[in-house]
Amino acid sequence: MLQTKRLILLALLSLLALPLGAAAQQFQSPVYYRVGAKNANLKSGVWADFNHDGFPDFAVGQYNGKSVAVLLGKGDGTFLKPYHLIRLGSGSVALSVGDFNGDTIPDLAVIKAGEPAHLSLFLGNGDGSFHHSATYRLGTGSQAVVVADFNGDGKADVAVTNYSKSFVQVFLGNGDGTLQPPKGYGAPLYATGITAADLNGDGHFDLIVTGFKGAVSILLNNGDGTFQKPLRYKVGSEPSTAAIGDLNHDNKPDLVVASAGTQGVYVFLGNGDGSFGKSTFYPTLNAGNGPFAVTIADFNGNGNPDVAVATQSVHHKGGLGLLYGNGDGTLQTVTPVNLGHDGAISLVSTDLNKDGHPDVVVTSLDGFTVGVLLGQ
Repeated sequence: MLQTKRLILLALLSLLALPLGAAAQQFQSPVYYRVGAKNANLKSGVWADFNHDGFPDFAVGQYNGKSVAVLLGKGDGTFLKPYHLIRLGSGSVALSVGDFNGDTIPDLAVIKAGEPAHLSLFLGNGDGSFHHSATYRLGTGSQAVVVADFNGDGKADVAVTNYSKSFVQVFLGNGDGTLQPPKGYGAPLYATGITAADLNGDGHFDLIVTGFKGAVSILLNNGDGTFQKPLRYKVGSEPSTAAIGDLNHDNKPDLVVASAGTQGVYVFLGNGDGSFGKSTFYPTLNAGNGPFAVTIADFNGNGNPDVAVATQSVHHKGGLGLLYGNGDGTLQTVTPVNLGHDGAISLVSTDLNKDGHPDVVVTSLDGFTVGVLLGQ
């Protein structure tokens, strides 16, 4: 009898030693939604409750389709059909969400492709549809946008990268659906991604900008919507996007950067003052080529933040990678999730069906599908 109990205990301990993704399937099988024509070439997506029904919705830009598609959530992890379309007249490169006119209805900031590119604001009507508010000319190759209240006046502001020149444009909002003329700040050359977060605990949003040639720059906010000179950190080659989370439970923001060129993610633990320590690299090649995007959430429900990356499938294997957090700022070896398609170019995480488990929405490298993976 004692020997039997010992064998059972050893078996349980061996299960606990496995990554949680290996012990149980983390997500249900992906469900795909065709958005636009086969050549639509979907770009980044964002989520918000666009029709005020209490359920997350999803908006995704179509580069070749010259529109933004809005998929309204049903609250069970599925989306209504047909979806709303915002006609642009040119392809969309990037999206971000904010309330630009103070009516509590989510609005969209959209970078429209072109030479030069343009930033357009679309105000939500409250039913999932939108109307155009204003358009602003940008530099050549702008391809990332983020919305936050940078000057603390309660009005949504916008920051946009410029790919071909090493600066970021910051547009302060007027609160009526329009923006003030932009101011430029130093940033990496060939900037690919931009994120806003309070990195030094002063209550003001700072900027994190990734650059194609292997740099991530931190622009600390002066508290009035202006920014200091960038602090630069090396991150291999071809970093795409960055995400902020507290990986080691010290109440200080940590930084995770997806690097397609070195095929992995870099983790920088924060010092709490806007600076970061030395990076630790975690390869993601077992989940596919890339990664092209990164997000942070507690996917396995153990109280520790985890990292998910979007990758290109290899022989239809992979497409999504999970790096489970240990709670001390370190990550486990990547666990691949097979999407069944060519992989993903972007991803976001939220709880689509209100079951307490984070779900993932990806845009596929196939070019015209949105994939939903419900957590379990």
